[in-house]
Amino acid sequence: MTATRVGVIGSGSWGTAIAGLLAGQGHDVVLWSFEEGVVGSIRDTGRNEKYLEGVTLPPSLQVTTDIAEAVSEADVVVSVSPAQFVARVMADAAPYLPEGALIVSASKGIETKSLRTMDRVLKDTLSEAATGNLVVLSGPSFAAEVARNAPTAVVVASRSEADAAPAGEILYRPVHRPPPRRDGGSPSPFAGPRSCWLPASPDLGEAPPSDAARSISG
Repeated sequence: MTATRVGVIGSGSWGTAIAGLLAGQGHDVVLWSFEEGVVGSIRDTGRNEKYLEGVTLPPSLQVTTDIAEAVSEADVVVSVSPAQFVARVMADAAPYLPEGALIVSASKGIETKSLRTMDRVLKDTLSEAATGNLVVLSGPSFAAEVARNAPTAVVVASRSEADAAPAGEILYRPVHRPPPRRDGGSPSPFAGPRSCWLPASPDLGEAPPSDAARSISG
């Protein structure tokens, strides 16, 4: 697939794992962090030891504390800050989001004070145009397993199959057997019907089984 410019917003374990995965697949990835120490660690050592210990990240991965730098030229923006901070962080990113950028919600959990799901938070925070092609990424998946390329599976869902399909392609790894299958469900219990792309059961090959692989293989 053609290399895509991706801005990953959030440098916790899951955000770092996603950024490393995409950079390792040849995409042009900029990871945003509000923590200078995390940015310095990744630049100096190629690792985010605070949140993803022991994982060496691709040298092509860029990292910044400037949210405009992370998103202003992105084709895809992955929102993966902790759930309680998504509204504030994405409000800061909103003025710099390019028109037509695909927004992928990958944060886990809900906003505890409001009980809003992450797709609802993004719709309430960003413009209607920005969330018109919103995609939601859900598990089962674990950052450490994704970072070490263990077989895993995710659900990519959107109201539009035309948006779900490219997001699924960007996130696809060879440890998954294509093609994805379509389903009418949703990873968010309150979000309503969606077009879902679910990678088929992973081809385990010689790789050690992961918790995520076990959960989808029964």
